[in-house]
Amino acid sequence: MRYITCPNCSGTLGVPHGFSAVRCPYCGYNIVLQEQTVGGIPVYVLPRRIRPTEVPALYLEELAKQVGVPPDIEDAVKRAKISMILVPLFIFEVSAQGEIRYRKYHGDVAFIGSVAVSADPRFRWIDGITVPAAGRVPFDPSIYRDARIIALEDLEQARIDATRRAEDFARRRLREIAVQRGSAPYNVTVSTTLRDIVYYPIYHIEYAKMHAALDAVDGKVLFGMYPPNGTVRAAATGGIIAIISAGILGSFVGSTFYPLLVGIAGALPLARVAVLPANTFGEKASILSMNQIIASLSEG
Repeated sequence: MRYITCPNCSGTLGVPHGFSAVRCPYCGYNIVLQEQTVGGIPVYVLPRRIRPTEVPALYLEELAKQVGVPPDIEDAVKRAKISMILVPLFIFEVSAQGEIRYRKYHGDVAFIGSVAVSADPRFRWIDGITVPAAGRVPFDPSIYRDARIIALEDLEQARIDATRRAEDFARRRLREIAVQRGSAPYNVTVSTTLRDIVYYPIYHIEYAKMHAALDAVDGKVLFGMYPPNGTVRAAATGGIIAIISAGILGSFVGSTFYPLLVGIAGALPLARVAVLPANTFGEKASILSMNQIIASLSEG
């Protein structure tokens, strides 16, 4: 007996080995179990565990923790357009090994584990996401009619690009481990083995000209954005003027540009709030990836 997750109702059911199809006892859905492959690589999908009706509440819960959120944004989120995207991920088994030397200590350091890397470079911001080993089912695109399925256009080129990113990820993790022990690694070797392709479900949320991505498996906000509150933006602008003015005055009194440079450096965090059209948050969010994430979520 093996246990799978129904892609329709997310119920868990046992299936005897050798069965090629089964009907879900909870919702009556017919599930096809034949293994699918692309270029000899097994292809699976992680069924969503979060229903579309649960998305607004989960997103609003995280949005409420942010600073400077406009008071009317809750109504916009409740009216949001919600759609599901299935993103293909290459699942690599990686091994990165090296040596470290710290004072009199000399030894080996290693990182060995599973790394998920997007097969489509537009979604490389999702690289490194944790993909559960349990719950995968053979991929059958005919039962995901309500989802936008990201196609694998050039498998070999995608594999080459993803392998490089998996190796880079392993090197970064190895360096983090080594630095915790007091030394940067050297004589580093990295090996990768491609095991599977797993289509991972994420929700795209569109509201008030804003975009967000929510993990459809565990409900975490991967990326979110909101326009800064007008009062907060005004306060940030006033703070910028005050800090830079103080720097100019200090430079005039001290006949040096140092106070002005300090003032400009101190005003930069406030400038982000005062100038940017939106603030971002979430597990995969950064100001550098904002436009990339929005483009990947919005493209047809």
